[in-house]
Amino acid sequence: MVKYLPMTESRVKYIKLHTRDEESLQVLETTVLHGWPIKREDTPSLAKPYFYFRDEITVQDGILFRSEREIIPRTLRMDMMQKIHSSHFGLGESTKPKTVIRKLRALFARYGIPDTMISDKGPQVSCNEFAKFATEWEFDHKTSSPGYSQRNGKAEQAVKSAKRLMKRARKDNKDNLHFRNTPTERNV
Repeated sequence: MVKYLPMTESRVKYIKLHTRDEESLQVLETTVLHGWPIKREDTPSLAKPYFYFRDEITVQDGILFRSEREIIPRTLRMDMMQKIHSSHFGLGESTKPKTVIRKLRALFARYGIPDTMISDKGPQVSCNEFAKFATEWEFDHKTSSPGYSQRNGKAEQAVKSAKRLMKRARKDNKDNLHFRNTPTERNV
């Protein structure tokens, strides 16, 4: 599973290192590998937040997963939030459409194909190659200029919601994993 993650080998090593250094994830890994207690109250306290979805948690090559998603160590979550908030999936101006399409294929394979994708009017997505990709994968591609708040507002609101959840979790000293599978409006 680890070799199929849409991230570089150095990023995978970085996550493994932080997973190894985080006590709660080490307790969780030990619990997963040795078997979960039948009752939540018999579960080690650092693993209790994961008890109700324990059957979804696996360990692969030093990384913990909930279903097909890696469990990001607390020490890396703010870094991940910044990456989520950055534009172009971390791609530079000189990025080719093929690179954008390859990264989107990995995202779509993991999270599903959206009905609509809204992006800027960058040359990577304003070309025939990208239009063909959108048609083949059956999603609508809409563009928006950075100053057009009606479209960018949804992305900004998603980032605000994610930041709010992270702050709440930090304040309450709790994990955010139960929010990861919360149904969206479309799935309710």
